[in-house]
Amino acid sequence: MENKRRRRVNVDRDTVVVISNNLPSGSYYYEHPRMSMSIDLQQAGDEEDVTVGDLRVIMNSSRATLEGFDILITDVIDDKYTVQDVIGFLGLTRQYDEYYSLAEKDLDEGTSVEDLEIFVKESPYDSFKYNFEKVNKQLRNKIIEIAVKLFKKEEFGDYNKMQLIQVYTKKDLFDDAIISKEGRVEQE
Repeated sequence: MENKRRRRVNVDRDTVVVISNNLPSGSYYYEHPRMSMSIDLQQAGDEEDVTVGDLRVIMNSSRATLEGFDILITDVIDDKYTVQDVIGFLGLTRQYDEYYSLAEKDLDEGTSVEDLEIFVKESPYDSFKYNFEKVNKQLRNKIIEIAVKLFKKEEFGDYNKMQLIQVYTKKDLFDDAIISKEGRVEQE
């Protein structure tokens, strides 16, 4: 990734972009009187076409939805603009730069809901720890959500990563796995 400063492009509000549901727990629904449509994404990974104007409404009324990666901007349906243009226009460049660095992707490759799953499951512990500790709180919380979802589906069980996550949450999210790993038995 280059350190060159990107210029902010003024993106037309009628430009259509593809968003994807990135909530591990399920559906995402959003409605606002200033939007041209409601957004109803039933499952993680579901996609919807929305306008940049609608994303601006979401950004102004529920900023955490976009900054916390509950929905991902994955594509632009217009040859005049790129995903990076839209992200910059919405003021999300810093957040998406961190997301891209975890996904080990270039800025022009686009994002997907699988990016963080791959990061949680496949990154070596030292790399996971370094990146997990340096990212912003919203992205760290999204990583935690993904890890818990993967753990419940029995697709994630890295003891060291679970311990690290629990330090940040101060909750016993993975107690069953940690107890069996340490050989402890709960005392009543």
